Amino acid sequence: MRCVLLFCLMLGLFPTITEADYVLPKLNERVDKAFQAVAAYNDHQGIKPLFLTQCEVNDNAVIFTNQMPLKTPVESMMDPDKKKQSFAVSTIFLRKSSTIEKRMHIALGPEETARMRFVLKQPFKQWQFTQYAVQEKEQGWQIYENPTDIFFYTQTQTPDDEIQVKEWIYAQKPNSRRGSEYHWKISSEEFDRFIEFELQPDGSVALQRHVMVKYVKADDYKEHKRIVKVVRQAMKDVSPYIHGEDTVGRVLPATYLTREGIQKKGFFKVSDGKNLTLLVREPESAYPLVIDPTVSFR
Repeated sequence: MRCVLLFCLMLGLFPTITEADYVLPKLNERVDKAFQAVAAYNDHQGIKPLFLTQCEVNDNAVIFTNQMPLKTPVESMMDPDKKKQSFAVSTIFLRKSSTIEKRMHIALGPEETARMRFVLKQPFKQWQFTQYAVQEKEQGWQIYENPTDIFFYTQTQTPDDEIQVKEWIYAQKPNSRRGSEYHWKISSEEFDRFIEFELQPDGSVALQRHVMVKYVKADDYKEHKRIVKVVRQAMKDVSPYIHGEDTVGRVLPATYLTREGIQKKGFFKVSDGKNLTLLVREPESAYPLVIDPTVSFR
């Protein structure tokens, strides 16, 4: 019965969803239909956020921020006599960008521990996104629409004490000859550290931060990692931990639903540590799809 309901919602045969954890004001027929499919996907997955997040909107950016107390305070690296009591994630969408461009700032207490930038490569250079920044019932949304896809973003805290940047892609039709492809590039906004995508055995992708070594060429990432590895091996009996070498978050394994309500998995491909591609291989008859590549921080 649920698959039948999902199928009807994705086709737009029912006008509204009467009960949903996420709500959105009416924008246009295409976006409304896509949001119904996203809400049906959440119901199918049993996705229930603990805290929904409002967004701050200005001329340049849409900003989501979640802060939560730490169950176990963490010792400060700057002042060992102090403990970090809170954990916060801010996601900043740049409104004047021609594509989806977002900055993520992750902080422990007053010491910001990671700053990174994600940029989506458009499949066709001439395409432009239509953007919507909206609030509805204390929920904030940033939405991007192009000819093949609609991207929905919000931020939430889960019952498992994760802060998640929720992303749903409503793929109305393929954006490539082989299905749907989404290409992200990551860069660090810290002067002394760089960040890379690292594919994990479970299909997730770690956001791995590395130390930059003084006097080594800034973009020679292999040499930075080689030197740090040598130092770690030499100091393993003293201190196996090097400040700034850590996993700051991860992109969860991507799942999606087809037009018929069949759940499948997409797969990620990482190249040069800086480029992440999400691949979904489906014939056009399987569309529309709802794809869920969520970024999670603990």
